[in-house]
Amino acid sequence: MGKIKFGDYLKTRKNQQNLNIYESDEALVRRARSKMDLDPIVISPAFRVQNLEAAKRMLEEAKACPGAEELLEKCRQMLHAAKTAKKEADYQSACLHLSEAGDEYEYDKAAGEFGNLQGYRDADEKRAEAKKKSKTLNRKFQVKRGVIILVIVLLAALITAAVRAGVPRYGAALLEGLAGQYKAAAANFEKMDVLDSDRQAEKYYALYLEQRQEEERKTLPRARKGSTISFAGQHWLVLKKEDKKLLMICTSPYASSPYRHVQFHNIRKDVSWADSSLREFLNEGVLRDEFTEAERDALVEMEYTPSGNADYGVKGDTRVLKDKIRILDMAEIEEYADVFKKPGVDMWLSTQGHDAASAVYMTKTGTLMSYGNDVTDDDLSACPVVTVDIRLLEKAELG
Repeated sequence: MGKIKFGDYLKTRKNQQNLNIYESDEALVRRARSKMDLDPIVISPAFRVQNLEAAKRMLEEAKACPGAEELLEKCRQMLHAAKTAKKEADYQSACLHLSEAGDEYEYDKAAGEFGNLQGYRDADEKRAEAKKKSKTLNRKFQVKRGVIILVIVLLAALITAAVRAGVPRYGAALLEGLAGQYKAAAANFEKMDVLDSDRQAEKYYALYLEQRQEEERKTLPRARKGSTISFAGQHWLVLKKEDKKLLMICTSPYASSPYRHVQFHNIRKDVSWADSSLREFLNEGVLRDEFTEAERDALVEMEYTPSGNADYGVKGDTRVLKDKIRILDMAEIEEYADVFKKPGVDMWLSTQGHDAASAVYMTKTGTLMSYGNDVTDDDLSACPVVTVDIRLLEKAELG
């Protein structure tokens, strides 16, 4: 073990536990070199600068050690390069935050980050841009708040008039509309027959459709296989996502929806899915009444041929069908079993049952009934399947 010089012995450092640590110049140089040798790809730019600054301080205190002066000069050069790299990393991070900013707080945060980079590249211009957008949003907020206050005052007057007329529900529906609960407001106005309730019902239903479509434009692009999303007023499970197209099934139609308690066919006879009244109902009445024009335009026409029923030797219809709305067949239940376990209702499948006058169904407990049920049974429901092209939805206008 080498001897420690008395001058080196007197040099002390305190660690995080406040203990005295005694290091020789040689030890300082070794520790500085280890900090300089850390891979810049592995550590962050900020940590790289911190390490090199610590190494620089060590080398400045150990100048008497042979080779320390040359290593110190190299450390200074590396520190300069690291600071430049950190500044560029901070700049890129600030640019990302600016591009993703959506509210006043986020723009102010980006402005602060560019402010810390004063004089670097176009940081000053981008800081001014972020501050301008923040001020614009603030002004919009102030205007919106003023409008809301005015609306509340007017609404109070309307509510007073409604109460005097003996129709407090009118005022309650207006409050729902003001709160953005357009669907509830439209439904409540539709139940009334006072003042201009018919016009209000139409107004808020139109606003609900706009609100629904805007939410779809935001949520559908983020959907993945297995996601549950809202579309056309129902909840849908994503079975597959491919090339910005979502194959989805409405697993639990609302109780008031037209998908509940429907016949596979309206007459008891031998019938395939291709000729069934349910297929016609979904692709005509339901498509027209339950989807907005923009939602209809975003639906992709699907080409498919329902599978046969191997359990009972019933061959499937060989025709290739083209529909915007359909239901699953037996083969697809197995194909999507990793995502779709069971529906929220007893649901029809497009595969024929033990004979041509019956159709296979799946219970809400997830049991596949390949024997099938009479096509005229209306205790079962349809769980519609659609394919949505997200790009078409984003481009569409409300119909």
